[in-house]
Amino acid sequence: MLEDWEENLAVIAANRTKDDELVIMHLGDCLWKERSENMAAHLCYLVAEANFESYSDSARMCLVGADHWKCPRTYASPDAIQRTELYEYSKVLGNSQFILLPFQPYKIIYAHMLAEVGKVSDSLK
Repeated sequence: MLEDWEENLAVIAANRTKDDELVIMHLGDCLWKERSENMAAHLCYLVAEANFESYSDSARMCLVGADHWKCPRTYASPDAIQRTELYEYSKVLGNSQFILLPFQPYKIIYAHMLAEVGKVSDSLK
């Protein structure tokens, strides 16, 4: 199933059944643990509508595309924060009350990153 994971994910997503999110989550887990493909795993988790989690050794997804298992000190990159912010924004468009609580601390980290490079007005937004 891992060799053609994109096609398999598409078939499952197009033919949703009860508890298929468990299969999709397992596919993501296998992609990450057996092939070190965290971006592919995160795509599976997003399709399965998995929850974002605060950082921990057991968390599946803290930031979209960030490997917090392999790089625990550097996973909160600007790219990963921006990808997660885009995800959050897309959810807010569908529900104006949506809040991605585990993502809030990363917004402060990102604001700090922006301020450090002189983009103070952007950091305040």
